[in-house]
Amino acid sequence: MYSVIILPLSVVRWLGFLQESRGDRKNHVPAGATIAVITIFCLSGICNVFLFLMTRPNLLLFKRDEGTDDRSLTKVHVFRESQVTSKASSGASAI
Repeated sequence: MYSVIILPLSVVRWLGFLQESRGDRKNHVPAGATIAVITIFCLSGICNVFLFLMTRPNLLLFKRDEGTDDRSLTKVHVFRESQVTSKASSGASAI
C-alpha cells in the first residue's frame, strides 16, 4: 500500500528533476499532476486506518457479536432493573 501512495509522487518529482538536469529552467510537469499526487499522499492516513480496520477488526471492538441484538440487550437491562427494585423493596421492609 505504501508503494502505491509514494510511487506517483516519486515519478512526478523525478520528472521535474530530469527537466532541471537537462538545462530547462522551467518545470514542465503539469500543476494538476503535482496536486493530484500530493492529494494522494495526504490521504495516506485514511489508507492506514482502512488497512488497520480490515486486518484487525476485533481490536477496537468495532465488530458486534453475532448473537447479540438490540432486543436481547433491552431484556437484560429490564431484568436487572427488576432485580434492583425487588432487592430495594425487600430491604426497605426489613427496616
